[in-house]
Amino acid sequence: MHKLAAYYIFFLRFGLVDSVERNAQLKTYDGQHWHYEPWDMDIALGNTNQGALVLNPPINRSSLEPGTTTYAYSGRSTTTSNVLWDCLEAWEYWSDTIVPEVAQSLYDAGLSYNNIMKIMDGGYAEAWSESMYNDSGYFKYIESGGADWLAWLQGSRTSHRHWWVSTSMNYYDARWSCGSFNEHRVRLFADKAINTVGTDIVTIKPTSDTYFKIAQQEGRTSLGVQPATRLVPAEFDISTYAFSAKDPSYIYGGTFIEEIDLSCFAEKLKAVDFSLCYDGVLGAPIKKINIGIPYTINSST
Repeated sequence: MHKLAAYYIFFLRFGLVDSVERNAQLKTYDGQHWHYEPWDMDIALGNTNQGALVLNPPINRSSLEPGTTTYAYSGRSTTTSNVLWDCLEAWEYWSDTIVPEVAQSLYDAGLSYNNIMKIMDGGYAEAWSESMYNDSGYFKYIESGGADWLAWLQGSRTSHRHWWVSTSMNYYDARWSCGSFNEHRVRLFADKAINTVGTDIVTIKPTSDTYFKIAQQEGRTSLGVQPATRLVPAEFDISTYAFSAKDPSYIYGGTFIEEIDLSCFAEKLKAVDFSLCYDGVLGAPIKKINIGIPYTINSST
């Protein structure tokens, strides 16, 4: 079951839309223990069988190709679907426990953005010169394929690869509360007493679809995980929780915060630290911070 979860994580993180059903192999080397192995993985990181880079991260088994009713991942159509993955995704323990645990184990074992880029860039892409990419692309997609194959002519895709993998990795880290999600966070120092439900609300608008989490005691006590989209920000009702400035609280998912409303703390807020929200690829997207405290700008001009 855990090896199956590892394969599931693998094809979701890298957008391996052709490797869920058709280009997936069930293998055994002893006749007793079976596992999934991928092959023919040239359809990945946003492209489709038509070659164009049209799938923006993150994508999942419910994602559609833009402007169509065609599912991005193989094994699904408007009338059929892969029963194995349907049943697993409908199983709450799989989605909420097994997959997050395996995702964290894979991260601890080295499946991180930086290590992935070392392999994709240093181990593969940079091993070939631009002229080799040009010659290979000309032969395969122009001389052999003709006009119908021009969408595949994409060079080394360095910038695209960095953006796509980083965005997808960050999203699924957030979805499963693992990996870099637990490193990119806001540190909050505030004194707040317990109030009635609906009194104290923290609102977070994301740069793209993601998840946020608020926790206390160095992240050990979660106050909840909320999904967030551009149209529907995350809202955390923290009214029934007490906060102490001596024991900082954390808001996880810092690389996806565009706007954050902390005005429910107002004068109770002693300090707030956003330095850990920065990401080397995605940057620091925060545009608006509302802490609910009026201030005056003094100027000599």
